[in-house]
Amino acid sequence: MNDLQSLTSYRDYKAAFDAEIKASTEGFVKIGFLLRKAMDTTILYESGYKDVYEFAMSEYRLDKSQVSRFININMKFSQGGYSPNLVTEFEGYGPSKLAVMLQL
Repeated sequence: MNDLQSLTSYRDYKAAFDAEIKASTEGFVKIGFLLRKAMDTTILYESGYKDVYEFAMSEYRLDKSQVSRFININMKFSQGGYSPNLVTEFEGYGPSKLAVMLQL
């Protein structure tokens, strides 16, 4: 659903909401993957940043605990434990639930 302002039925509303939750959750896993990639490779070398934490803070105002949370979400909930893709069984959980589930 591209135009959220034109939603008129519950079915369309629910479908749009579900799509946003899924995209948000997948986004957390992908961000975690990208941060891990920066940590595990030399991809940031030419940027001048000393590490992924400096990069994330300077570019996106993400502190170390936020970076760690994204990385841990990726490690626990991505396919194979190191990919940009969410494990199917966690679709629809939402990023907040994934963050809470890290502590279990």
